[in-house]
Amino acid sequence: MIIVKVKMKMKVKMKMKVKVKVKMKVKAKQYLPINQTPNISSNISSQKISSSGSFSDSDSDSDSNSDSDSDSDFKEESREKNSFLESYKNEKKVPFYQLANKKENLKGNSRKTRQKTRKQNKIENSENHHRSHKYVNDATLIIEGLKPFHPEIIEEAKMISTELIRIAISWHEMWFDSLDEASQYYFSEKNFPGMMATLTPLHEIIEKGGETKSEIEFLNDYGDELVTARENCRQFSKTRNENFISEAWENYFRCFRRIKKDISMIKSLKLETASPHLFDLQNSHISIPGTYRPGLKEIYIEKFDPEIVILKTKQRPRKIKIYGSDKLKYQFLLKGKEDIRQDERVMQLFGLVNTLLANSSTKSSTKTKLHLNIQRYAVVPLSPNCGLIGWVPHSDSLHDLIKEYREANGIVLNREHLGISDFAPEFHKLQIPQKVEAFEYALSLGDGMEINKVLWLKSQNSEIWLDKRTNYTTSLAVMSMVGYILGLGDRHPSNILMNQYSGQISHIDFGDCFEAAMERSQFPEKIPFRLTRMLWNAMEISGVDGIFRSTCEKTMNILRSNRDSLMAMLEAFVYDPLFSWKLNSHEENNNNNKKLKKLQTRSSTMLPLYLRNTSNQDSALDFENEETNEKAVSIVLRIVNKLSGRDFDGSIKLEIDQQVQKLIEEATW
Repeated sequence: MIIVKVKMKMKVKMKMKVKVKVKMKVKAKQYLPINQTPNISSNISSQKISSSGSFSDSDSDSDSNSDSDSDSDFKEESREKNSFLESYKNEKKVPFYQLANKKENLKGNSRKTRQKTRKQNKIENSENHHRSHKYVNDATLIIEGLKPFHPEIIEEAKMISTELIRIAISWHEMWFDSLDEASQYYFSEKNFPGMMATLTPLHEIIEKGGETKSEIEFLNDYGDELVTARENCRQFSKTRNENFISEAWENYFRCFRRIKKDISMIKSLKLETASPHLFDLQNSHISIPGTYRPGLKEIYIEKFDPEIVILKTKQRPRKIKIYGSDKLKYQFLLKGKEDIRQDERVMQLFGLVNTLLANSSTKSSTKTKLHLNIQRYAVVPLSPNCGLIGWVPHSDSLHDLIKEYREANGIVLNREHLGISDFAPEFHKLQIPQKVEAFEYALSLGDGMEINKVLWLKSQNSEIWLDKRTNYTTSLAVMSMVGYILGLGDRHPSNILMNQYSGQISHIDFGDCFEAAMERSQFPEKIPFRLTRMLWNAMEISGVDGIFRSTCEKTMNILRSNRDSLMAMLEAFVYDPLFSWKLNSHEENNNNNKKLKKLQTRSSTMLPLYLRNTSNQDSALDFENEETNEKAVSIVLRIVNKLSGRDFDGSIKLEIDQQVQKLIEEATW
């Protein structure tokens, strides 16, 4: 009897367990698909379903590991069953390396091996996918939670963000970049799936029709040819007849040449045709980006300037003007096809450093106090590939100042480069001693006093000149030390600005941080910060041995004394899962990372946020997650060594003056 009762209880428990698994499978269907981006404008009920699914999953994990496995198995079976064939036939946007890997697994591996591999991938990737979507869902829930209380503000903010993203990357630019990359996939790599993964999302966009005059004009000019080209690609996919793909690329190339010509002719945009919603916006409830200050009156957007200037650089950023409720004009740089979230974090770091410098200045007992600070500006990311950057007022880049001086004095701008070419036509083939000789010859062609002369010529009197020179030297010293701790690279003259009135030095474009520029395979930067002879000669007569050195030592002392506060911010900076700095620093050393970055760049730069599928971006995060964490640990340790004086020899702790001396020697060697 006892045995019978035990068996009956076991049967009841088994039935209960089956019921739990069935419920888990039903709830698994309520999850958003892995490759679907949650829509900010979706209703609150759908988000509650997604959120409740996440909570139920975490609850089930606490009850039983087998239940969570069954939940993941259900999703894995439904996702993997026809993932390769369906994505290939329907030409969905699936990364080509995923297609290749899955095809190889289906052909070469046994069933047990495939199941084991899928299970391992499932365990490694599920956490990252859920984490990425959790961020989006949490932000969406917060926005939707605020919407009933402030509906006008929420709708205006979403509209302004969406329209600015639309302006930042036009359809002409999206198609130009995509056709260029698709041609490389097909003609260089013979990779038809990769080609279609690039072009299919853009075809889906134009099928929905245009919303602005600019988009409608694009459809009128290129729509028929692009539709014909896509139909030819579909026929090629079915029949593998080379004639179809040849006809498709004839249409694509015609569009490419015309788009390239159109882009070169577009110097500005009319807001009325590019974004009617922003053109009609009047007296908004949204503050001017970067103007909010606690306790002060808010400055709201009154209207946008109807003319948008396109700058003549590679990424073609837009210069926009916004009129505020204070009747002043605010200028911004609208950058597309570039992730500026790292710049935002750097501005936060500069804010902390300014606070530390200000506190140290108030405690100083010296009679001559130097007001040390770093020039900051507004950085407002609108999406992973677009954002607003505040225009630094009354400032010119060192490149522009040097160019202006040399042109006024009849000096060729690239005199040193021409000198090296004349002295050694095959400079890249020379050994290091011969390269040094050619470099010294190029330096002998001038005295490197351009910045020194600019400071003098742009000062009304000697007193102003002395103040500007002091501000120039101290600001250069502060940024040299902070930039060294941050591992800031790519400090060419166009990324260094000088204020016209104060002489203060400020920096822009913080894409290369954590010594990424030092790890480049071509032209790596081996110096801790930029301190060339032009910068040196613009200081006082003692050069680096005067105010520059003392300011460097004071700044380094403040940074090392407050290393706990700095590390708290930098660790969050380094471990942020949204950043791809690891890929940027190693893209030239690993072919897989090069391909991965291509896919990540395409998914983030070709499509605006309101049209983009983030599955490729999530795959990029998953693909290198483990190596990224290892790199993050080494980056953190490197920063700790810098802030403790053990950056040159881990076994020897240098004093502040010794550390500064070594850094100056390395920068000027």
